Amino acid sequence: MTVLTDAYNRIRKIHYKIVDIDYSLSNSNRLLDLNGASCTPKHIVLFDICQKLGLEVRVCVHEFQWTDLTLDFPIHVDIFLKEFSSDFHTNLEVKIGNHWILVDATWDDALIDAGLPGTKEWNGIDSTMNAVPSTNVYRLTQLRKELTF
Repeated sequence: MTVLTDAYNRIRKIHYKIVDIDYSLSNSNRLLDLNGASCTPKHIVLFDICQKLGLEVRVCVHEFQWTDLTLDFPIHVDIFLKEFSSDFHTNLEVKIGNHWILVDATWDDALIDAGLPGTKEWNGIDSTMNAVPSTNVYRLTQLRKELTF
């Protein structure tokens, strides 16, 4: 295992939780310490680790539809998702050698076991699974230190 795969595995195992915070690096680190974070804070911290390791890294923002996830939602959730389907998801692309690979540490073990797409143990060479089926992707090569949404 490398420092990067260790960091990925540690961050991915943090429980997925949607929280209402600013997405600064300091708050993202705090959420990880509290063992609950969504895709954005998880990947802000992983972005910072990649940069400290001297790796080229970019943030990917994926537009997606919740209804495109192949889960058997209860009918009341399925109806809600059809009304509020469009959303955004954050993960990374890291340059390993001469290739850009997708790195997505979003879902924890319980959610992957429930059927959400994720890579439990990343080998540090190949792309991980993307947590969502995206319809559009936007790439950012830099983050401000105190990024807020």
